Order: sequence, then C-alpha cells, then structure tokens
Amino acid sequence: MSPLRRRLATFFLDPRVAFLAPLLVAVVAAVQQLALTWRSPLPGGYTHYNNYLIFRQAFVHLVEHRNLYLEFPAEHFDNFLYSPTFAALMAPLSPLPVWAGLIGWDLLNAAVLVLGVRAVPGLDLRSRALFVWFILPEFIGASQHSQTNPMIVGLLLLTFAAAERDRDWLAPLFLALAAYIKIFPLAAGLLFLVYPRRVRLVLWTGFWMAVLATVPLLFVSGEQLGWQYANWWRLHTTSRHAAGEPFSVAVLLRSWFGLDPPRILLLAAAGLVTALPLLRIRDSGRPAFRAVFLGSLLMWMIAFNHLTESPTFVIAMAGIALWYFSQPPSTLHRWLLGFAFVFVSVTYSDLVAPGFRARYITPYALKVLPVLVIWMVAVWELATGRIPDGSPRSAGASSPRLDPR
Repeated sequence: MSPLRRRLATFFLDPRVAFLAPLLVAVVAAVQQLALTWRSPLPGGYTHYNNYLIFRQAFVHLVEHRNLYLEFPAEHFDNFLYSPTFAALMAPLSPLPVWAGLIGWDLLNAAVLVLGVRAVPGLDLRSRALFVWFILPEFIGASQHSQTNPMIVGLLLLTFAAAERDRDWLAPLFLALAAYIKIFPLAAGLLFLVYPRRVRLVLWTGFWMAVLATVPLLFVSGEQLGWQYANWWRLHTTSRHAAGEPFSVAVLLRSWFGLDPPRILLLAAAGLVTALPLLRIRDSGRPAFRAVFLGSLLMWMIAFNHLTESPTFVIAMAGIALWYFSQPPSTLHRWLLGFAFVFVSVTYSDLVAPGFRARYITPYALKVLPVLVIWMVAVWELATGRIPDGSPRSAGASSPRLDPR
C-alpha cells in the first residue's frame, strides 16, 4: 500500500472521523433543503423539508385538539402517520424557528444513529468505522427527506447494546421509543426471546409501552388522547396507502414470477422463517448469534413491508452491517456485502442515470434483492448453527474490543 493510501485509510477508518460524518451530513442536508426551498419551492409552494413540517405541526395540532391524521394542505402535503406520543415528543422543536428546528431534527437523528453504532458490543474500532461508512449513503438519502429511519436504527442498536449489558429496564425503553415512532420496529422485540431474562424484558417492554402511551397527557385530556388513538387506529386499519411498494419483495415476486400473494400472508410467512433460529435457543449464548439475529430482523422488517420506501433502507443496511461485522469475514460474505452496497446504494445514487434506473432497476425491485438474499443467508446460518463461537469480530492490539458487558 502506498503512503498516500495508507494515510487515507488511517484517516477514514478513524472512528472519530466516521462518527462525525453523519453529523456533518445532517447539517448539510438541512441547509440544502432550506436553500432549495428558498430558490425553487415545490409545486403549490411546498417546501423540500415537508416531512419535518409534518412532524413539527403534529405537536401543534395535538395541543389544538385537532385530528392529527387529517390532511392540512395549507401547511404541508401528505399526512401524519405516527403515534400521538411521537407528536408530543416533538414539543421541544416545535417552538423553534423552522430553520433551527430542521437542523436540530436532522442532527438528532444523526446523533442517535452514531450513539447506536458506538454502543454495539464486541466490534473493534475499525469495524465501527466501516459500519458507519457502509450505511452512510442510505443515511444521506434519509436525511435529505428528514426521515425518522436513522433514529430508528440508532434506537434498535441501543436496544441490543442495553440488552447485552443486562440493562433490562433500558433496552425495552429504547425499543418502545422506536415503536412509537413507527409501529414495525416493535417486531425487533423478538430479540428479547434469545436472552435468559426474556420474561423480564417482555414485562419491561409492556411497562414502557404503557408509560409512553400517556406522554401526550402532558398536553391534552384523557378523552382527547383516547380520541387521537382511535383516529390513529382508524388510519392504519382503513388506509390503502401504498407508498414505497416498488421496493418490497412483493413487487419482486410479481415482476419476476407473476406471483401476487396477500401482503399480510407474505409478511407473516417471512416472519416465521425469521423466527426459525429461535429453535436453536442453545446457541443464543453466543454474542454473534444475537447480533446476527437482530440483523436478520432488521432486514425482514424492511424487505417484506409493502410500505417500504427508499429512505427506509438505512434500516436494512444496518441489519446487513450487523450480520457482516459481527462474525469473521469470508469470501462469500464479502461478495454479498459488495452486492448489497451496489444494488441498494449505488444504483439509487447520482452515479446511475435516472432513465436506466427507471427502466431496469425500479420495475424489478432490484434494490430489495440483496436484502432478500442476505436475509436468507443469515437465517440459514443461524438456523443451522453456522454462527461462530465466542465474541464478534475481534480487534487488533491498537483497537481494543469493547467489553460486551
């Protein structure tokens, strides 16, 4: 390796540099959205930071006793989909000027993601840095839309880290916070079943779900809160929202094989397959087994979700990173990692012409293909006992491995 390449590798593999990158990206993405809105607003006068306005105004609508789940075209396009608790948790940002709140929101998402990666037990410093660089392209896409997905990744990684350190009250708190942002991260609670303390973890999850459900009572009455939860339930049980479907396994099956199974049955069947490693509970004493199992859960909840959008793939890529960096590398794993990076991230970057992507990539759901393949490999490795003994990827002498406790 030449001296220049060595210096560049040393720089980019420094965890401090890697952890700083998402924070810088968050600020740049927020400024970019503000500048684009000032220079060329979207049709109808809407902003390029519409998602943030939806989240911000949800708190305003909550305290004004308005139905959170109606459309408010005078304020933003599209509607709020998340829980009343999420609306209440936007209280600190809501009074700020929009520009300051947007920057703060994007920074918060980046900070939670970084904290999650830093907290994952057993990875050496080099692997932590590579973890961040691997998911960074998808993080950029999520940040450019002010999405919540990076925060969900961080909270689920913090859930895992807390469970590994026997913090039975804290791991469920992180999981419950993720679940009140979007419902589907609650499925990651299956991870708790691989711990001997599974009953305590499940009970603590129920406790925190109940506590967080009442957070909006700081701003509204019990009657108002019950009405908002009824509105939320009605939205998710009657909505025909199909956003993001081109990125799901359902579209892959339809475009490749002409199959169109019911979405809920496809999700449930894949969920049962994902749970197969629970039959090898004797292997759950291996830290790598637990990490890869969480990785498979993250891949499953994105690949088989018909509401998956491109910015949600930061969650799936975090799952792939957990699968790869939590065990010794192999040639097959390296090829699959490259396969995922190219088809998930590169094909949806400016390196690929939009016309080519629209004609050959999106119609065949190729973005989800590597997630599906690696999910199958991960479940097979877990279910057949092929995850190695001992701790995840060990560190060199200059990069001491963190104690999983």
